[in-house]
Amino acid sequence: MSNENCNCPKHIWKIKRQKLEPKKMIIGIDDTDSNEGMCTTYLGALLLDELQAYGTVETRPLLIRLNPTIPYKTRGNAAVAMKLKTDCPEKVIAHVVSRIEEFARIECEKTNPGAVFIPEKAYEKLKPVLRNFLEKAVKEVIEIEEAKSLISESGVPSKGFKNGRGLIGALAACGAMLNLEEWDHTFEYLAYRQKEKWGTPRKIEKESFFEADRNTYPDTWDTVDLKNRLVVCVPHSADPVLFGIRGKNPAVVTKAVSLIS
Repeated sequence: MSNENCNCPKHIWKIKRQKLEPKKMIIGIDDTDSNEGMCTTYLGALLLDELQAYGTVETRPLLIRLNPTIPYKTRGNAAVAMKLKTDCPEKVIAHVVSRIEEFARIECEKTNPGAVFIPEKAYEKLKPVLRNFLEKAVKEVIEIEEAKSLISESGVPSKGFKNGRGLIGALAACGAMLNLEEWDHTFEYLAYRQKEKWGTPRKIEKESFFEADRNTYPDTWDTVDLKNRLVVCVPHSADPVLFGIRGKNPAVVTKAVSLIS
């Protein structure tokens, strides 16, 4: 039938798209480094930049110091958490997992990475549970099965590599992010090296660290050892960190870094 002979009503409809509210999630990662190199904070910093392609980072990331006496730790036994608002949580999860696969030192016997993804709908239920889990992770030894059981019972997405021990720290870091108001904290400005420099001796201007300390101490600390004339904020391992400045607030650590050359 031709258009001329069609007596049906004609209209072009405007279709209103449903506006989807971005979903919030907390991401915890742990145990991607080794005694020989890498650093979970480096991976966290990399993800903070890259995940902005999928959404908005809501708050500063957290570096959580866990029980330092754990015998199977790699170096400092710290985990990382970040909070994101995104329209595509599945893509975020896939991206985080792919980056862990790329950067984690899986070949190291002690390296057993873990990542946990807490959706906003689970915040209220898991807040007290993971608060207790975090406190235990700071003071005691948690078995891997306890972390895996908690993940299974809560139904939150996760990914463990090898024996999955990193799931413990990842859950604990999420617990810290869910309970921000309950924990004391300081700030650390971490500077990283170019990848081609990893594993090589660090070249620093020693006196500039003493200058930074003179201008910001006691609001910054653990930058230098005045008695022995040593710079103590620069690691000696083969990891990506160039140096780290610790202090009371973001402004003072940024000021200290501006004096380092």
